[in-house]
Amino acid sequence: MFSTIPLLRFALWSPMAVAAASIIYILIGVEDHTWAAEAAAAAENAGYFINLFAFVVILSAREYSRIVVNLIFSLLMLAFTLLGVMDAFPGTGDRYGNHWADATAWIGLFNYLVIGAALPKQGWIALAAFASAFPVVTIAAYLELTTPLAKEFAAIDHQTACMFRITKPAWNVINTSRIYAFSEVDLGYFIGEHSPRVAKVQGEGVYLWRYGAREFSKSYRDVGLFSDLVRRCAAERGNR
Repeated sequence: MFSTIPLLRFALWSPMAVAAASIIYILIGVEDHTWAAEAAAAAENAGYFINLFAFVVILSAREYSRIVVNLIFSLLMLAFTLLGVMDAFPGTGDRYGNHWADATAWIGLFNYLVIGAALPKQGWIALAAFASAFPVVTIAAYLELTTPLAKEFAAIDHQTACMFRITKPAWNVINTSRIYAFSEVDLGYFIGEHSPRVAKVQGEGVYLWRYGAREFSKSYRDVGLFSDLVRRCAAERGNR
């Protein structure tokens, strides 16, 4: 007779698996020691979710001795959160580091693996739940991050504004090209710091697309590059 217990355990592990897959997706997208604020916050929250939901999985398995193990992970996360608060205390409004949010995310992933290995006959369920969650998270993240940008391309008037694709193949090399459709951005499924940047030139203003915030915002960096984009846009509009 078919047992429903593995399915119930799979269902319990699935929310944690989604959180773990989200952290992995973010780790694939980041490159530098300092992450985008949205990525750091999402990874930290996912780490905490894994830890808190692990208590539910442990209690459902009636492995009460494992609660102590999970509490150790809770204390570690809280310690790094406290370090993050102390690190950010001066608060200048800029982001000079992750304020230990990345450490909390890594602890959450390790928490997932340890609890999966510690609970009898549930290691394979934890792995199966993660394997099922990762492609779903990847597609969902892609749609969440790209749909607003696709709408921007659909709404823009190319007679009055220009879109540019910006890539940096080497540390001292920047390539720019004008684009007219969302498909020309050429994004892969894993979107992050390695992804091409999109700049919108409207009048004398240059706005960079922020994947995490899912909106264009005015940038005051790379003034020379942006001045060149404004000139190119005005020249191309004048030639049409």
